[in-house]
Amino acid sequence: MLAFNLNDLELMEGWVERDPSLRGRFAFPLTAAEGATGSSLIYFEIDSGDKALRHTHTAEEVLLVLAGEAEAEVDGETMNASAGSVVLLPAHAPHGLSNTGSETLKVVRFFASAMVSTYEAPVEPLGVDVLVTPDPEAAIAATGMRG
Repeated sequence: MLAFNLNDLELMEGWVERDPSLRGRFAFPLTAAEGATGSSLIYFEIDSGDKALRHTHTAEEVLLVLAGEAEAEVDGETMNASAGSVVLLPAHAPHGLSNTGSETLKVVRFFASAMVSTYEAPVEPLGVDVLVTPDPEAAIAATGMRG
C-alpha cells in the first residue's frame, strides 16, 4: 500500500527566469517511481499573486483546489476556482492557473496515466521545458531533454 499525507510532502521550488510571478512549489508523490501502475498525482502550491506557467500534458488531468482562489485558463477559456472546485483539463489543452486570492493556493492534480508535460519556457532549477512522470530527474538524465 502506498499512503502519504499532503501536509508532509517536501516541496520543490520552481520558477521561470523571465517572469518572477511564474513560480510555485510542487511534489510528485504518486508516480510509477513510488509504485503506481496506472496513475500519477502532482501536488502544488502557488503564493498570492503568482501563477503557474502555461503548459500541456499528454494525459487528461483532473485538478482539485484544496485551498485558495484561482483563475484557471484552459485553451483560451477562463473560469474562477476556489476550495472544493474540480476542473477537468483535456489532454493536450494549453492551460495555466493564477492565484487571485490572498492565501496560498493549494492544488492536487490527478492523471490516469504517466504523462509528458510541456511548458512554454524552461522551469528552473531543472532548466527544462519538458517533464516526464514518473521521475523528472531520471527522465531528464535518460532522454537528455533540456529547455
